[in-house]
Amino acid sequence: MLYEEFDPPARQRERVVSYWHFAEREEDPPAFEHVIVPDGTASLACAWIAPAGRAMASHVGPRRTALRLMVYRDSRYWGVRFQPGAAPLPGVERLLDKSGELSKIFPGADMGWIEKVKATSAAEEVLGLLEVLVDGLTAGAAEADEAVARAVVRLEEARGLVSVEDLAAVAGLSARQFLRRFRAAAGLTPKEYARMRRVRWACVQAVLGEESAGWAGVAGQSGFADQAHLSREFRRVFGWTPRMTEEYLKRIEHRRVRG
Repeated sequence: MLYEEFDPPARQRERVVSYWHFAEREEDPPAFEHVIVPDGTASLACAWIAPAGRAMASHVGPRRTALRLMVYRDSRYWGVRFQPGAAPLPGVERLLDKSGELSKIFPGADMGWIEKVKATSAAEEVLGLLEVLVDGLTAGAAEADEAVARAVVRLEEARGLVSVEDLAAVAGLSARQFLRRFRAAAGLTPKEYARMRRVRWACVQAVLGEESAGWAGVAGQSGFADQAHLSREFRRVFGWTPRMTEEYLKRIEHRRVRG
């Protein structure tokens, strides 16, 4: 399996964290359950499903547990991760832990582009189609919440180890206003977002970081109180121990993945 991320064009950086591409290889099983690490973001995905002979587009709301889905050999998967508070998806708070057909939340959108996915196996071409889609969706969407964006930067710099009061001050809001604005924009509470980010940071460290760090080192670098805290979170999010999660993730070749 191969997973790689791509930086968004400059015009989309306020909205987009990254684009991504996932592909199976000949040595992979014909079908298996794929486990996706949650990271606190909302996203869009498109896929060419070989056994079904069709392309599809989906929305994925921010999640508090890992997303598990079947993937198939000779199929292709692409997507885009949005900045917290900047996803051009209506009612992000209502999409928490949910996913579904993109056309359900954009009933009037032109979905003709998805047919073009069938005609190309080049990741660059599909990513170009996704960039155009995002341009179209953001053109009619509300502005990204700058107060939430400032708080997210502070939260990530502190590896989640920052109080709501401090985040509210960065956002220029009262604590009550901040909590309401953050959840409406990001779909998660600040605490939930911090938890998901710590899990993502830990997974990236485990797969791409120093082998000698061990899980105790990963816990410290990722904002967990200790290794026991990390283990509890992994069981809650994945239903696996950290070691089981690491073994699965190391079956996948990762390219250009950021925390």
